[in-house]
Amino acid sequence: GEFVYVDLKEETKKVVTEYQPDLIVTSVLERGYKWCDIMVTACKEVAPDVPLIAGGILATIYPDILVQHPCIDYVCRGEGEIFMEDFIKYHHDAKKLKQIPNLMYQDAVGQIISNPLGPLTNMNEVPFQDWEAFDKRHLYKPYDGNVWVGGSFEFSRGCYKQCSFCVAPSLRNDYSNEGMKKYHRTKDPEYAIAEIKQKKEQYGMTFLAMCDTDFISAVPKDIFFEFCKLYKEEINIPWIMQTSAESFSEDKLKALVDSGCVSASIGVESGSQYIRDNVIIK
Repeated sequence: GEFVYVDLKEETKKVVTEYQPDLIVTSVLERGYKWCDIMVTACKEVAPDVPLIAGGILATIYPDILVQHPCIDYVCRGEGEIFMEDFIKYHHDAKKLKQIPNLMYQDAVGQIISNPLGPLTNMNEVPFQDWEAFDKRHLYKPYDGNVWVGGSFEFSRGCYKQCSFCVAPSLRNDYSNEGMKKYHRTKDPEYAIAEIKQKKEQYGMTFLAMCDTDFISAVPKDIFFEFCKLYKEEINIPWIMQTSAESFSEDKLKALVDSGCVSASIGVESGSQYIRDNVIIK
């Protein structure tokens, strides 16, 4: 296909005007904040009365930044699956707004309301992805000199590691402070495979990526091996993932290769400047 370059603000206004949404939701990363600023401003110019929610990593770690943005009405701290159901049901009721877990907002007099975090999502209750609204060109994925049809899937969520450069420890600590300890969770292999199988049949997938923070670390061995077994039996197309070097073992590596895993992205990091300069780089 061809690249089409458009003005982000004008294109956002066009899409919102044509779609006429009842609710607008955006996920925000630190590096994408300036693009978010352009888009939410555009949304409010053409749909000033439509509630606009910001969620994601930035919203969870630094919600105060987003809750004070003039074009952001509500902020979702933490996971959004349960939050979205509650918000859609109760956002018209000012009293119930104060009871929706994960919600932060400014009330009618400008006071910032920050509700407690709600329970972590049961991974086996996360709905299957719905790709129908997306341009099908998003499914074309380049890898190793070829173009494949594929998408990204989630098997586990969370991480137990303490890497100082990563957001995972902060996310885990936020939930621990609310009394929730099971931050790392894994889907049942059957449930994960069922979603992948559905998308393979719907879109003719020939390739996929597992987007877990660390696909192997902290996943119980029996669950890991069952996933690899089912993947080979029911999916059997090339796939990639990311993990850490210390997570590997000979039997896990064999199971991955046998299932069709063709690449593992492994971050090798160190807090030592000497190690970074003289070992990793060289």
